[in-house]
Amino acid sequence: MFAIIVAGSAIAAFTCLLLLTKRPLADSDVVAAVFMLLLALPMLEKLLLAGSIGLPFPGFSLFSGAPLTFGPFLYLYARSVITPGSPRGPRRLIHFLPFLASVGIALVTGLSRPGLGRPAMTTASPTGGTSPYPGTMILSMLMVLSFLAYTLKIVALLRTHAKGIPDYFSRDSIAINLRWLGWLTLGFFLAYAMAILGELVFKGLDGSRVQDSSILRDAGTLFFAIIFGFCAIKQPVIFKLAVGSVPAPEFPGIEEKSAKKYEKSGLVEKEANALLPRLEERMLSAKPWLDPDLTIEDLALALGVQRHHLTQVINDRLGKNFYRYVNEYRVEEVRRKIALGEAERLSILGVALDSGFNSKSSFNEAFKGIMGCTPSEYRKSVRP
Repeated sequence: MFAIIVAGSAIAAFTCLLLLTKRPLADSDVVAAVFMLLLALPMLEKLLLAGSIGLPFPGFSLFSGAPLTFGPFLYLYARSVITPGSPRGPRRLIHFLPFLASVGIALVTGLSRPGLGRPAMTTASPTGGTSPYPGTMILSMLMVLSFLAYTLKIVALLRTHAKGIPDYFSRDSIAINLRWLGWLTLGFFLAYAMAILGELVFKGLDGSRVQDSSILRDAGTLFFAIIFGFCAIKQPVIFKLAVGSVPAPEFPGIEEKSAKKYEKSGLVEKEANALLPRLEERMLSAKPWLDPDLTIEDLALALGVQRHHLTQVINDRLGKNFYRYVNEYRVEEVRRKIALGEAERLSILGVALDSGFNSKSSFNEAFKGIMGCTPSEYRKSVRP
């Protein structure tokens, strides 16, 4: 158990340092770094309480409620990735009031006194064994409920984000759709909740099993710290707002999905009629779709218009989303090159990459969605 705690706290602390030295440093990197620090502190505290580290420390646990911050940090991380420039300050502290309350209770009562491999405070049970101290049971159940509530909030947040992707991006990837965060959050909740519930059950049955359950919790934290830290370091900034632009009330890439979504956009009929030919002329002359990372923010900046105005024109006048609109130009370029025989020289994938696609999977998905057949089938039909 000592090795797991040392490894977990060291990895979490080192990942925190790496995140804070990223350039450019995004708000999401700061949130992830503080989160990694909170993962390390409870494990370091166990070493202090056990006397493994010779530093002065109270004889009781201050961070026994630290898991109450795990859900909030994952949620705030997701929001900071999806909503750059989202409000900061005291409002965020609301999510951490349960944890701060647990620290205050610990300072006043010295409720939880776990050591390295020792169970938290217990009371004698009617059967002659031991049962968890009521305060510890309440805290553990609050952790499970917190995990569940924030996991559901994160899943809902990511689903809303996914709906807005086609109106903002011209490509899709795991770094853009953040599916890795959804699966990791769900897995972490299930693993940690099972460890907490298992610890509560085994405390009343066999004191030696408490240590085994605690090892599982620490091992799970170690595994999560490695996976989350790696993904957070690799996660790019997905929404790059233009200088001077104002983020949308919710998420930059998400337009309101309703019949009245554009009634307050400020784009009048005459302006919409003028914008459409400008857009099409830009797509034909400058070929911005050759950039695989093209977003509607980039295109709106090049045209000198508001992003939501451009989205409105593409949605209402052309009857499609930004993703399909851009990829139709890319697919048409692929078709042209196949007809000229360039696919024999470069291969279909080479032609696709030269036409603005960034991967084989995204190319195949877009081509089949637009043409109704695979690229190979299409090539055979035009160049048998």
